Amino acid sequence: MKRIKSWFKLFVGMTALAITALVICTLLILLLPFRGARIRLCNHTSHVVGRFLLWMGGCKTPLTGRELLDPKRPAIYASNHASAVDIFVSISLAPTGTAGVAKKELLRIPFLGWIYFLSGHLW
Repeated sequence: MKRIKSWFKLFVGMTALAITALVICTLLILLLPFRGARIRLCNHTSHVVGRFLLWMGGCKTPLTGRELLDPKRPAIYASNHASAVDIFVSISLAPTGTAGVAKKELLRIPFLGWIYFLSGHLW
């Protein structure tokens, strides 16, 4: 039963990501002239998707020092991650409007790479 539940969660999660990616890609194409709007759209989407993925995986991310994050001041947030899911988690923790930097190999990942390419983030 536990194995079926895991496969079901994987199916639901991947289906939700695919649908979200198609919707977001369409919106990003419409917003091509507006880089700041594309970045904010991806930040908001990543906040929702990141929390959804954490919830689906049963993960909790304790965050201390959130009061030290000031979205009005320039800052650099460095993150080391092990999977594509970590990208959503990192962006969901950063203030909205934060631009990401990723290696160009990320662009090869279906859905995620397409969104990243259109988003206005740096690679």
